[in-house]
Order: sequence, then structure tokens, then C-alpha cells
Amino acid sequence: MSDWILLVEDHIPNQRMITRRLERRGYAVRCASTGEEAIELAQSDRPALVLMDLGLPGIDGYESMRRIRQGEKTMGIPVLALTAHDTSDTRLRVMEAGFVGFQSKPIDFERLITLITPFVDAAERP
Repeated sequence: MSDWILLVEDHIPNQRMITRRLERRGYAVRCASTGEEAIELAQSDRPALVLMDLGLPGIDGYESMRRIRQGEKTMGIPVLALTAHDTSDTRLRVMEAGFVGFQSKPIDFERLITLITPFVDAAERP
């Protein structure tokens, strides 16, 4: 398995901030701004983990995750949901959809690191 994280976030300031903070922790991060881009990147160069914003332009995070899970090469990639809509209904829908976890925005980075560590090989980081 790869040791990089695919961050799918359409809000560029958030994308830059999350990327910068993860890179400071030693993670390799690649970004996509749409679900379509995320699916292509996941298929072409399988990440260890996808951090998926749910409210994307075009196909949303739920549909993007579903399509990633349908691909033969990508079906086992864990996908963690990111959203500003932290409600019990959203949490339930996220878990029913098959995401491996949920992180609300604004992001609590210590919690995010705890959530992603099992999926990204820490030994690969400097």
C-alpha cells in the first residue's frame, strides 16, 4: 500500500491549510478539488487513505466514495469523511455509507492524526 494521503477539498484555503499541517507532521499529501479528480487519482496511484469533503461540486463526497469503493483497484482504500455539517444525521449517514470515520470542521488536528495513523504507515514518515 502507498504511504500518501489524498485530500479531497474544494475550498482552496482549507485545502492548503490541511495539507500544510499534515505535511508538517511528515505525511505526504496530494489534493483533489472535485470528486471526479479524487476518483482518477485514487485509481491511478492508490493512496493509503482518502480524506473526503462531503460537500463537493459535481458529485458529492458520498458518491465519490461509493465510486472509489466500486473500483477493483480502489475498493479497499479507507475513506474518512470531512464536513462542516456535524449533526447526528450526518454522522449516521457517513457510517451507513461505509466511511471509516468522521472529522468535523473546523478540524481538530490532534483528533485527525489519531484517526489517520492506523491507515498510514508511520514508519514511512521521517
